Amino acid sequence: MSKILFLMLFIQQTYHAQMIEKVGELHGYSQNVRKLAMAVAKQESNLRMVVGDAGKSIGLFQIKEIAARQYCKGIATTKFELMDVQKNIECGYRILTTIKMRHKCTKKTLAIYNAGHSKKKLDGKYKNQKYVNQVLARLE
Repeated sequence: MSKILFLMLFIQQTYHAQMIEKVGELHGYSQNVRKLAMAVAKQESNLRMVVGDAGKSIGLFQIKEIAARQYCKGIATTKFELMDVQKNIECGYRILTTIKMRHKCTKKTLAIYNAGHSKKKLDGKYKNQKYVNQVLARLE
């Protein structure tokens, strides 16, 4: 990767990190919630506005349109709206905080955010435990 491309990527990631922090502060989210949101965005997109999962997951928080319609009424409910950086961040916060308020447990919140459920295997670990662990590692 050329130095210029690397620099542009770094600037973009820095801008997105600042936006996540700014939007969190603007909406009065606690430092813990802002850290959780940052960790999720880093895990989901490495702080890049990308379209993944064959066009189904969008932006910094890799939000699917169906999740946006469920959680983000009044913010962003279409793919086009989710491509807006600020709306994607606001929707990501809304999804995370709604799940967290309902289930209290951070690990369960992450499992649901990632897979839409918190199913566990026989050994008691979440089916997507690897994802949960990766996000938790980004919190430290």
